[in-house]
Amino acid sequence: MPYATVRDLQMYYELHGPEDGPQLALLNGALGFIGQGGHWDYHVNAFSEAGYRVLIYEHRGHRRTNNPPAHFNGYDEFADDAIALFDCVGFTRPHIAGLSDGAITALSLGMRYSQRVGSLVVAAANYYQDEAILKFVNDFTPELLREHMTALVADLDSKMPGQWEELWNQTRLMFRTNPAYSLTQLGGITSPTLVLAGDRDFIISLDQTIDIYKAIPESELCILPATNHVITMERPELSTTIILDFLTRRGNN
Repeated sequence: MPYATVRDLQMYYELHGPEDGPQLALLNGALGFIGQGGHWDYHVNAFSEAGYRVLIYEHRGHRRTNNPPAHFNGYDEFADDAIALFDCVGFTRPHIAGLSDGAITALSLGMRYSQRVGSLVVAAANYYQDEAILKFVNDFTPELLREHMTALVADLDSKMPGQWEELWNQTRLMFRTNPAYSLTQLGGITSPTLVLAGDRDFIISLDQTIDIYKAIPESELCILPATNHVITMERPELSTTIILDFLTRRGNN
């Protein structure tokens, strides 16, 4: 099984598609994993069949990747992990597409590692914790997830038995203070960026989405209709088409 020694981690990853294709890294959101039911499950094959060399991995603490400190220090830490993995697998300046937590990590990469990233796709991202997000963080305990999100929990019990509850609590603790970026920081992103959001996202407000779009100079905005937070799972075919269109038009900039 493909593991890479990344900083203090043994990180699980997979590579798909032609070795000489344009490099594309897919970043999962919180509680995300690789495989059936994963955040980018549909897209891995679609992007590799379109000719991309696709890297997908399970980030710190998720499923097959360990997390020695048993806590998260924030999205800049996740971005540092990603760069270390890119170095291990020979990804020099990949395009990056992230969902939710992965999208925030993509923003950190764009702000802090501009020479190491190509274009960015940020789906369902926020840049600070507003009252609605903090309420979600406080309310959605593992117990409440079990009660109200039975399909999700069944998948998590299958893929991360005895693991995901503590993982979610670590994530909720991080959410209280992260992310905390400014519009000025976002304005420093020089990569072409596609900002995606669902029009019915119950976690991230459209105000935050539009703020991100307006702050990044080389950005485009797409709001998917009848779509909630986990865009890539709810509208896999549509989101694939939109992302591939963006990469074709802006990926070589």
